[in-house]
Amino acid sequence: MTKKQLIIIKRLEQANIKKHKLQHLETKYDELVSKSKIKVQQITGMPFVSGFKKDGVSEYNVELIQLENEITKARAEMTTAYYNNKRFISKIPDETIQIILTHMYNHDKDDIEVASIMKMNVKTIRKILNVFFNEIIFDID
Repeated sequence: MTKKQLIIIKRLEQANIKKHKLQHLETKYDELVSKSKIKVQQITGMPFVSGFKKDGVSEYNVELIQLENEITKARAEMTTAYYNNKRFISKIPDETIQIILTHMYNHDKDDIEVASIMKMNVKTIRKILNVFFNEIIFDID
């Protein structure tokens, strides 16, 4: 494969990478919220003063807000990657290739799952992809 083809594949893969990052952050957020329901936070209401225990609620709230911000950013990045893929894939004249790429790069399916969905042989899917990526003549942008 050429450098251009590898760049295109790497850019197509970004949607799935961003999706997994978002799922990780959402899981971390859910665990943090769940943990707070199990462990009752003691509210001191007192500002931190040397020699006194820190207010765990404040630290918890800061961590929650930071995670919410990261999740919002990750959602935006994932959405952008999906739209970039959709725009690129829509330029492909072959509908079969469009469907294969959409399943693989926007729905996080591997070639075996795509073959099952499309009721095709896995080798056929791989061959179609190889031919497409070897003959690709346009950019992802």
